[in-house]
Amino acid sequence: MKTQIVIMVLALALSMAVVATVHAQTSAQASMGLEVSYEVHLQIAEQWVNKLGEYGINTTSVTQLISKAQAEASVGNYVEAITLLNQAIALSAQLMASHISNNTSLIISNYANTVTNLNSYVEASLNNSNVTTALTLNALGYAGGYVNSGNIQESLRVVSLLNTTLSTAVAISPGLSATVQTITPILNNLYLSIKNAEYTQNITEAQLALLRAEVSVTTKVVSSPGVKEEYLRLIMSTWEGQLMSGVNSTYLNITSTLGASAWSYVSGNVSACLSAVNNLIPSVAAGTIGPEQLVNTYITCLTREEALKLLAKTGVKAIMKLHEESKVLLRLGYVNYSNYLASMGNSCGNVMLNNAIAGNIASLNASINTCTALASQYGERIRYVSTILNISSNNIEKLNETLIKQLKAHGLGTTEAMICWVRIYGNLSSMIDSTINSVLNGTIAPQLAVNTINNYFVNLNSSIQSIVAGCLNLTTPGPGRYIPMIGVSQGQPQVTPIGLELSTSGYIELLLLVNNPTQANLYINGFGLGGLKCSFNNELTLNANSQGTLVITLYTTNNAVMGIAKLTTYSGVTGSQKTMFTCAGSQTFMVGTYYMGYLMLTNNEELQFQIRATDSTIPFNW
Repeated sequence: MKTQIVIMVLALALSMAVVATVHAQTSAQASMGLEVSYEVHLQIAEQWVNKLGEYGINTTSVTQLISKAQAEASVGNYVEAITLLNQAIALSAQLMASHISNNTSLIISNYANTVTNLNSYVEASLNNSNVTTALTLNALGYAGGYVNSGNIQESLRVVSLLNTTLSTAVAISPGLSATVQTITPILNNLYLSIKNAEYTQNITEAQLALLRAEVSVTTKVVSSPGVKEEYLRLIMSTWEGQLMSGVNSTYLNITSTLGASAWSYVSGNVSACLSAVNNLIPSVAAGTIGPEQLVNTYITCLTREEALKLLAKTGVKAIMKLHEESKVLLRLGYVNYSNYLASMGNSCGNVMLNNAIAGNIASLNASINTCTALASQYGERIRYVSTILNISSNNIEKLNETLIKQLKAHGLGTTEAMICWVRIYGNLSSMIDSTINSVLNGTIAPQLAVNTINNYFVNLNSSIQSIVAGCLNLTTPGPGRYIPMIGVSQGQPQVTPIGLELSTSGYIELLLLVNNPTQANLYINGFGLGGLKCSFNNELTLNANSQGTLVITLYTTNNAVMGIAKLTTYSGVTGSQKTMFTCAGSQTFMVGTYYMGYLMLTNNEELQFQIRATDSTIPFNW
């Protein structure tokens, strides 16, 4: 019948036009164009099913063909899907004709009206701006998928194909002319924007161009504010979902470095921004504000998301590095530098977090670069400090063994030789600490510091006899000098002061020799010096029948006196313990002045001593 032919020709014409358009294109382009044709065929077939149902005609065979077509389309076989839908349309017409042949002429008249109405529906659908908008947005969605995967070239082909397809559709259905004339400039601008993004390799630029095109098509083509709002919400929900996926990807890095509360705050900030976007949609749909305001507000949210991802990917590395280096310095005993790096790590975190919240990517990059440079600088310094400590440890061990043997060979007892070594060790420690401090504060090049330490030990090893002579002279009291000796036979614990050195760097070092000839361990939990009373965080243990050197370093931080105490013991096997301490009280120290002091034991006993302050720059203080 003529009416049947009209429907079939219209459907076949559109599919042939699309196939002809994409014939010389790639499979990706063909897939895009054929999907548009598939969607129109599917609408026609489903309308046939509805009409057949109104007449009580069994539509199982038709719906089976439609289901097969949908299955083929789901895997991208649009040509096969369109063929199946054409079969479903043809079968529907045959079923209707068969049904009518068994009924009255009145029903035949109704059939003619039904087919005519269906033809009108199909033509109206093709000419309907809402249908065209839906197909256009669907195609732009494909282009967006290619952009998100980084395949900008394919997205350009999709946009080009969409333009050609719409031009072909106008030839089939002239009623589309006004709609296509509105959409075409939007697609042309989109193509140019994506082309520029391809040149700059800027995926974000291409994504925003697609968003602008989608919003522009919707606001310019769709006339109903309600339908327009529905489309806009669908568009924005897709882009917002993609944005929040990026935000959620930062969770682990942000929480592990800055804490869960920081991530909740910054992610909540992005969510609040997106809520502001959604609140604009009704006004845009109603035309009271322009679509550019909607897009620009979304761009603000996108910038915050990009800043958050930058913080999570690059910023936290610098923050973590600073805190790791702070812990290394604390283990090495350089508390001031450890506190400084920990403070800088916290400061970097706060600055970066504020920049990310504000979406200020330029400032965020600047703070990341600053903190990364600081972490790199101290990372290098710490590596050289470790080298210096290794060199020193090896040399000190050999020097200790050599000197003790030499001193014993000159008749000094074990305790007397140890007193001399402790005095030498104190000066060695000062030299090493001074060099390391110079490395850490950047006043000396790290490699130069290593060379300095190497040369220092070379000179010491070449001056063994001179050092031994100095030690032997120490055993004879000189004018104004008294060096007490500890006898191993004495039955009570004793402390012998070795040196109290005042450094120009602001720290004070107290060296003590502690002897425990008893059968019980000695537990030291603090000390007093002048007007200071200091408590150890952890007690230091001196085993029974052993002696050791106690090196106490004091310094001020935030108007508080604190420091580190290190006890090195000698009882067959050399060992060391270290603890932090804090002090109460105050005391001014001057070179040449004597100060009273004591060690505090856990049994509430005190080991008294008196010591004279000296200048740490005097070599060996002989």
